[in-house]
Order: sequence, then C-alpha cells, then structure tokens
Amino acid sequence: MTSNSPPHPPMILRFLRRRDVLARLAVILLALNASWGVFHFGCLVAPWPVAAIGAAAFELCYIGLASLDLSGDRQRRARRIAATAVACSIIFNLLSGLKYMQPNLFQDSPLWLLFVLSLVHAVPLSWLSYQLADLIIHSPEVIMPQEPVETLLALPIAAPESSRRYPCPGCQQMLTQGEYGAAVRRGYCRQCKTKEPA
Repeated sequence: MTSNSPPHPPMILRFLRRRDVLARLAVILLALNASWGVFHFGCLVAPWPVAAIGAAAFELCYIGLASLDLSGDRQRRARRIAATAVACSIIFNLLSGLKYMQPNLFQDSPLWLLFVLSLVHAVPLSWLSYQLADLIIHSPEVIMPQEPVETLLALPIAAPESSRRYPCPGCQQMLTQGEYGAAVRRGYCRQCKTKEPA
C-alpha cells in the first residue's frame, strides 16, 4: 500500500453504505430473535452453554445455506436442509413460548413426555449435522474423473497464447492477439485498410 493511496473506510462504514443494509440488519435481528426461543428450549434439556451453541448453529444453518452459491441437486438439497432447520426452529420457539407463558408447564411431567422433549431436541441436531457435512464436505461441486496416465499423455497440448489466431471483426482475416486488439479498437485491420477503395 503506497503512502499517497487513500485510506480504506472502516468495515462498518462500508457495510452501512450498501443499499441493502436494512435487509441485512433485518436478517441478523430476526436470527437473534429466533435463536432466543431455540436457546430457551435447549435449556430445558441441556446446560446453557450447550443450548447457546445449538441456538447459534440452527440460525447459522439456514442463513449460511442461503448465502451459498449452489446449483442443481446441491441447491435443492440445501433448500431442504434449510427448510428443516427453519421448521425445527419454529417448533422449538413454540415450545419455548409455551414454557415462557406457563413456567410450570413441564414440571412434574411423566417420563414419556420428558423422553419426547429430549427426542425433539436430539434428533434435529444429529440429522442436520450429518446432512450439512454430507452436503458441504463429502459432496464437492465438481468431481474430476481420474484419468489413466496413458490417457493424460496422449491428450493434445494446447497451443500457446501467442500462436492463437482471432478473426478480424471487419473482414474475418485471422489475426494475432495484438492485431486483433488493435482491430477491435479501430474497427478495421491492415487487411481491411488495403481493401478500402482509393
């Protein structure tokens, strides 16, 4: 970085200058709001640090998947995983809201109900963890086939950039890269110029 170059503005200022800053802030605030319900429900069945990690993981799951640039089958899988995370977040927030309005709701509950609550908490975490790992780690976007060494040696070698030819936009005469660039700027090449009537 040279001494006469202008200083870069702080990251927060670059963030605030974006036109979609309000939508981005809304995403962050909505995620924080939803994570509270997930955290509150997690505290029913796990210590609060574990519940906090789980709440952050749920919100980052569907926000992170929405920000990935995927295509084809991987995009459809990512949407299914994100939809599952959203559905689980809704259920957790619903149970958390009931517990908040009725603090004694789950006190003196039968064992089967405690088992169901634990199951509702445990299954989505394990399933989402596996699906995310399979999508991001184990399923790369492009899998290059393994060619035998003999096949690789038999492949033709591409011509160097300097020997490639490009058609003139005016007369279709094949030109070198430098001549082609000049012809594009001027609208004609040397061959076009010699063909012009006197």
